[in-house]
Amino acid sequence: MTLKKQTMLVLLLAAGMLTGCSLPDKLKISSFKKSSGNKALSKLNNPEKFTLSYAKWQEQQGQLQEAQESYRIVLSENRANREAKLGLARVNTRLGNYSEAETALKELLKGTPTDAEVLDAVAQLYAEKGDWTRALSMLDRAVASEPNNETYRYHHAVALAEFGKIPESLDEFRRVLPDSEANFNLAVVLKRRGELRGAEYYAAQALMLDPRYPEAKKLYQELRSEQTSRYAARSENYRTQATQPAGYQVPVSPANQGTPGTIEYYEESRPPFEQ
Repeated sequence: MTLKKQTMLVLLLAAGMLTGCSLPDKLKISSFKKSSGNKALSKLNNPEKFTLSYAKWQEQQGQLQEAQESYRIVLSENRANREAKLGLARVNTRLGNYSEAETALKELLKGTPTDAEVLDAVAQLYAEKGDWTRALSMLDRAVASEPNNETYRYHHAVALAEFGKIPESLDEFRRVLPDSEANFNLAVVLKRRGELRGAEYYAAQALMLDPRYPEAKKLYQELRSEQTSRYAARSENYRTQATQPAGYQVPVSPANQGTPGTIEYYEESRPPFEQ
């Protein structure tokens, strides 16, 4: 199948989906008539733009393999399409194709080093790889570039929490969410980090602010149940452990080991994607 035929197939499938009708066996683009009430069909005169819109929809719906193919079709016709490059990089990040995503993002970032959308995409790549230092650095720049963008603010809040900057994270969550939801989202991140006491506290705060918040109530109950189980296990272990022999001394832990969650943030001295 040629690339042009692949593009045509995407257009036909998307048009059928958007109009809510089944496709006949042989359907020509020319059979569609423009209608002021159907913006989707009006884009059929621009196949590249329509396929790109369809790829973004697939990405939003979590249809990553399909979105990947659609973005590649756009790039096969126009290798300079920035939105398709960026979309494909985002999809490849989510699919775990880090090397391919990094190559594309490196090129995009070199051309537009202050583009907030690109910076956010780079941050998501770092986040997927667990490099929260670099992710936070990229999101600091994205938020500075577009301070009113709620998506970048939300991602920034998550990165701050993952990095251990809890008060700053809560403040950032509050910029884009009601107080109860801000506390709940912070609790979710802390639970994922294994900081269960902190997660329980912020889940309780969310419930205090909104007693009918079902997700917060469920999370709080789960955390309380886990704490009860851990306490019972510790008690049983203490009850059954052998008595230490006379003269036994517990090894002294080295001083200044550091406390999880207190790591100081620092800006990387070398640029991202340094060769």
